[in-house]
Amino acid sequence: MESFFAATKYDKNWYKAWHSWALANFEVVAQNEINGTTTKNLLTENVAPAIKAFFKSIALSAGNSLQDTLRLLTLWFKYGSHEVFIFYLFIFIYLFSFSNFSIN
Repeated sequence: MESFFAATKYDKNWYKAWHSWALANFEVVAQNEINGTTTKNLLTENVAPAIKAFFKSIALSAGNSLQDTLRLLTLWFKYGSHEVFIFYLFIFIYLFSFSNFSIN
């Protein structure tokens, strides 16, 4: 997990780093759901980073980002009612909507 996170820090515009970080967090969430150990810590430590990473990977994708979009929507439907999720979702929508467009 640390390596995926570090890759996003070393190259903030590398699609594969963001995709891998998002997918790793998504898999941790999925495994915790199978084990029945979904906690508030899971939301802040894995769901929120997955949301951010999926938004970033979708924004950086040069091709088809359907799988990342579907995984993001899966998290949204499962955790969209939690305060933490809503908070991070609005922050990331705000950040990415303004950071990916330039006004000349």
